[in-house]
Amino acid sequence: MEHTPQDWKNYEDFAAGIDTNRLPCTEALAGKTFHVAWPEDTLSLEFGADHALTWYSTDNPHSDWYEAIEVAEHTYFIDITFQSKPQEALTLIVNTATRRVLGIRSRVRSQQEAGGEPRVAQDFLVGRIGPESLAVGGLEPAETRDLIGVRTLNVYSPRHTYEHIYLSSTRYCWQCLVGAARSWRCRSGDELQNCRRSLCVYLP
Repeated sequence: MEHTPQDWKNYEDFAAGIDTNRLPCTEALAGKTFHVAWPEDTLSLEFGADHALTWYSTDNPHSDWYEAIEVAEHTYFIDITFQSKPQEALTLIVNTATRRVLGIRSRVRSQQEAGGEPRVAQDFLVGRIGPESLAVGGLEPAETRDLIGVRTLNVYSPRHTYEHIYLSSTRYCWQCLVGAARSWRCRSGDELQNCRRSLCVYLP
């Protein structure tokens, strides 16, 4: 990088140990199958042991990697990566009680496509699991303003603490209180999605 500031930090400096307080993965979905219905597509997921996933949409089955975390009762945060599409990933927040699903498809764009925007872009999908004959419950995932004005202290590890102040449904300010980026601060774009009462998904 040209003209690098003397105190410039690399990604490794920020990330080392930041997953210390992360919730553990779960094998609770192993042996289960979810049929996810999007507005214009369907996706079937067959969860196996040891992070093995078989999925199919409109073509032949594919085998890929997944990771599931139980973030609340009946609620799972599922990350899926694709061998055939290394620049893309799919995150699902699934509530097995209400049968609501929020999907976030992330992809790394070329510099030309991204222009002056961040290269990582997200598309949001709202769907359901199970047959249409069964009713869904709870709130439909949607952009939320519930956190406007809220200040949070996010302690990722003893060496990583960040403060967030949410300004709108798409903007927030952050500063590092403990860590390699201590005293750094910025206003950034984000996306806040409300999946159910008292459960929001934040995407920086």
